[in-house]
Amino acid sequence: MGLMDSLKSATDFITGGAAEVSVHCKEFNVYEPIHVRIHVTVDQRDIHPEEVYLYVAGIHEQKYTEIEEYYDEHGHLDSRAVEHVDRETFHNVKISVASKPRLDSGQSYSYEVEIEIPEECLEPFIANGERVYYSLFAGLDLPGNDPDSGYIYFPANKDILGW
Repeated sequence: MGLMDSLKSATDFITGGAAEVSVHCKEFNVYEPIHVRIHVTVDQRDIHPEEVYLYVAGIHEQKYTEIEEYYDEHGHLDSRAVEHVDRETFHNVKISVASKPRLDSGQSYSYEVEIEIPEECLEPFIANGERVYYSLFAGLDLPGNDPDSGYIYFPANKDILGW
């Protein structure tokens, strides 16, 4: 292995750059089977991950404002409104999509998986400073930093996610 190959290998280890991973879902309906596609494009060298995985999480957030007292630079008591967000992950599942796949350099691969959200989980909503949404996160289990899709949120709705 030459110097450039060693540098590329070290960079991939640190940054997760050995492959590009994306996750796609046409429709995300809670309580119905959800079809998810994970797409992997391998960079310039073969890789052998332990697994291709998918995390599915349900998140409940509650926003509230609290009045906080403090002393200003002159020593006078003052107050200010401070916004807080309490976050709870009420559903968190890791799904092993493929075990020990051999992924060749320059190739693309697709994996399909069907997921279901349990009936006891909440439906997505936003109201009165509260919101519930779901996230998908796909990746390859490799030494160092795993190549991953980043978090994809559902519903992909600015009203839910942009409050």
